[in-house]
Amino acid sequence: EDRSCRCSDAAPLGGPLVIAALVTAVLSGYCLLVYGSAEDDASRVLKQSAVGFGSAAVLACLLCHITDPGTPQPDLDDPGPSDEADEALRIRDKILPDNTTHWKQKWCRECRLWRPHRCGHCHYCGRCVLRLDHHCFLMGTCVGERNMRFFVAFLICAGLGLLLLVVLGFYRLTQLGCWSGSRCWVTSSEPWLIVFGLFFCPPPPSSICLGGG
Repeated sequence: EDRSCRCSDAAPLGGPLVIAALVTAVLSGYCLLVYGSAEDDASRVLKQSAVGFGSAAVLACLLCHITDPGTPQPDLDDPGPSDEADEALRIRDKILPDNTTHWKQKWCRECRLWRPHRCGHCHYCGRCVLRLDHHCFLMGTCVGERNMRFFVAFLICAGLGLLLLVVLGFYRLTQLGCWSGSRCWVTSSEPWLIVFGLFFCPPPPSSICLGGG
């Protein structure tokens, strides 16, 4: 049985679509509403950079979703235990090629193979994954050996995009003279909108993935 696609079958594209919609909503809300009046060169660069990092985050999310996280292959010359129901026979001591790292290797009854080092079984996908980190519902797949780089790229790009929006907020407050007096807070609603955007914005996609993915 080919298990290389079961992770995507078990976790549809809904997660990445949610990420794309959330990133689009955050960027549109900030660039068009919160910072709509910031039109100087520095503000435009910050907004364009935030959009660029947001787009890169969505792309990284999709690449993470479509990339197989890592499928271990059974060794036909290394059969399983004589009695799979015996837990003592399903676990054996192994030593890595460096001859210094001892670890416990476990036989997977579902996938019918000895799991390689740091391989784990995802019960959502019903398969073993090389260097399994976790199953991320918003990525729509497991995060493992082959797609970890895209998951990390997503976190970095999403974080940098949000950081640029925060920098733009403080830059715009400085432009409006909000640190030197109270007049701007009385004559305009823009500073209050910026403060609201800075402190009451939706949680970033990266924190959602780290906290509940």
